[in-house]
Amino acid sequence: MRVLHSRRLPGEGEEDVMDDPARYEVLKRWGQSLALRQQERRLAKRDKPYRPTSTWAGSLGYRCERRLTYERVIPWARGPLSAELASIFEEGDLHARDVQRELAELGVRVTLQESPFREDRLEISGKIDGAAAVPDVGQRVPLEIKGLIALPGEEDGAELAQSEMALERRFFAQLTLYLYLMGELFGAFVFKSKATGAWKVVPVALDLEHAEQLLQRAEHVRDAVVLHRLAVADTGWTAGVQDAPSGTVTDEQMARFASAVEVGEQVLPSRIHDRSECPTCPFRKHCRPSEAPVDPALLVVDAELIQAIERHQATKPGRDEYERLHKMLGERFKLTGGDVFFAGPWRIEKKKHGAGVRLVITSIMDGSESDAA
Repeated sequence: MRVLHSRRLPGEGEEDVMDDPARYEVLKRWGQSLALRQQERRLAKRDKPYRPTSTWAGSLGYRCERRLTYERVIPWARGPLSAELASIFEEGDLHARDVQRELAELGVRVTLQESPFREDRLEISGKIDGAAAVPDVGQRVPLEIKGLIALPGEEDGAELAQSEMALERRFFAQLTLYLYLMGELFGAFVFKSKATGAWKVVPVALDLEHAEQLLQRAEHVRDAVVLHRLAVADTGWTAGVQDAPSGTVTDEQMARFASAVEVGEQVLPSRIHDRSECPTCPFRKHCRPSEAPVDPALLVVDAELIQAIERHQATKPGRDEYERLHKMLGERFKLTGGDVFFAGPWRIEKKKHGAGVRLVITSIMDGSESDAA
């Protein structure tokens, strides 16, 4: 294939520029190598020994205290950090720095940028993206900067606390704890669209009740970590189990290590009853929630489960009636010659659908349409 618009290049004389398969392949390999080097660089920056001595503020948005304890006592069980996740973390930092730069350009005074903090009594740690001086509100309004694919709608920040998405609950937990531990009443999320760069700023007021729940969760995890260490120490495995054995390890050492881990499991917090956070938990292969039966006594008083069953059963009669009529209409018109019919205010049309047919029922009055079979 020739280049559509040939032109003279320096040193090429009058020759046309032609496709050069060899040079193209060199360029292709260079591009692949460059992308791989970027992945490796980002992974190397993030893939470091992980031995946490505290619970990350944002992690307290998870409801499962067992997961939070796993993070502290056997971090190796989550498996190695993937190149994709390392890149996501790196992008988050880049977006935060971009927002901080643009805030300064807009004349917003931001302090405490990327400032780490730790609450020693409950062993909570975090890193504040910044605190803005907002006239008539405060000199240090905590800011949390998050890059999102799609910006949130009109809901306020408090709705994130009860979100079905663990990520949004983590956002709210993080900012709530910053507000509480800094003694501030108001903060804000700055959500940045990864597609357009546009912002949505969502104000948040300190929710003392929710803060108390998060602090209790942190306290439970702290105490569970202590119990776990004591249980492991009682086995005689003095090295602890925060690091998995590496290097030359005998079968006896591995057996003793596995025994210590198993003993430690017995004092961990219970698994979350509804298992809602289990599918995406990095510890699920170690925890094996599907193999752990739920205590029937707990189900008897599980208000959330009871409400879900009540809603499910309330919709059943309507669904059953719909399914029965759905089948009846399909059979009725399957055995009726023709393709288009009228019944009162309804227009019924038979259309081919795979090896069979389906009915499209349209209201003559308002033009609304539905599939019946």
